Amino acid sequence: MAAGIGDETFRECGWRKVRHTVIRAVPVHETPGPAPDPRLHILPDDQSTAIWSDWVEAHWRHYQATHTDNPPVLPSGGPRALFLGDDLEAGNAVALIEAGRVVGFASLRAVAGECAESGWIAAPGIREGMATLWHWMMRRARALGVSVIELEADDSDPDLWALCATLSAERETRYVIWETRIEESRV
Repeated sequence: MAAGIGDETFRECGWRKVRHTVIRAVPVHETPGPAPDPRLHILPDDQSTAIWSDWVEAHWRHYQATHTDNPPVLPSGGPRALFLGDDLEAGNAVALIEAGRVVGFASLRAVAGECAESGWIAAPGIREGMATLWHWMMRRARALGVSVIELEADDSDPDLWALCATLSAERETRYVIWETRIEESRV
């Protein structure tokens, strides 16, 4: 935000705050955390399997639920185009499964040296799900030699926002997302 321009100026010009975002560099701890949850399943290398399809669909449902202020548009390649990519390597994605259904997911992405990015972490409606997934991520990062995980959270995802607030960080960057509507007649 430019010096001297505050929230009130943006509001007077028709803008509104829609979300806060934080990116935290979280150190990977040596403490192991709880034992791995038997509901966690490392996804296979073959991304054409049914579990990958369920994992992608769980991401899409969660994305829609946490972005109601700016509803996502499905790309022509479908949800796979959004959630899979070259930065997702074998062994770095996990699903939390209950009654044969993916109810939570997490991934480590863009592993480069001692740093990795957290993919989305979500376990909607499962109280201990976020902690279970985070502990998996810490164990996986340690196994890969990663010392810092960069975690991005929006306040429109209350479970991830709450998890992020509990984690110590080496550094963090915060953003405020503003939005305005332009009438079609003015475009």
